[in-house]
Amino acid sequence: MEQRDQETRAAALANENSTNVAAAEQVDAANLKRLKHIVTQDGFPTRSMVGDEGIDAAWLLTQHADSDPAFQAYVLRILAARVRQRAFDPAELAMLTDRVLIHQGKPQRYGSQFGNNGSGLKPGRMEDPAHVDQRRASVGLGTLAEYSCAMQVIYGTSDGSPGH
Repeated sequence: MEQRDQETRAAALANENSTNVAAAEQVDAANLKRLKHIVTQDGFPTRSMVGDEGIDAAWLLTQHADSDPAFQAYVLRILAARVRQRAFDPAELAMLTDRVLIHQGKPQRYGSQFGNNGSGLKPGRMEDPAHVDQRRASVGLGTLAEYSCAMQVIYGTSDGSPGH
């Protein structure tokens, strides 16, 4: 499921036409349906059930389940409890937290979600931006400047050229 997610997402980013975007949306929908079935049947996967790679894949598919923000919020509660038990990565919880907050119309907390409004790739609205790097450090994320540079390198600048 993760491999299909990444392949169609890469194709959509490389050539953002309606066919590639629709293919990525179809994969997201199929993955969400399957992931919800797994979670309903067995609970959100644990490391003992699926190992590190399986947990990473389940988290990624949850991140990309934007068509069902209620499901993302549900999983967020499960993963928050696991972070408290030291059984899940706080950095990944932070990224899902931002995703859920944005869907709720609230500012993100960790600056992990970027968008392009025509003036380049930038983080979305944040609560208390002056202290974002402190919050990021508390969960093991690098500074917002470092992350922004990485996003530019990965996704390029607003004109499509490579970034930093």
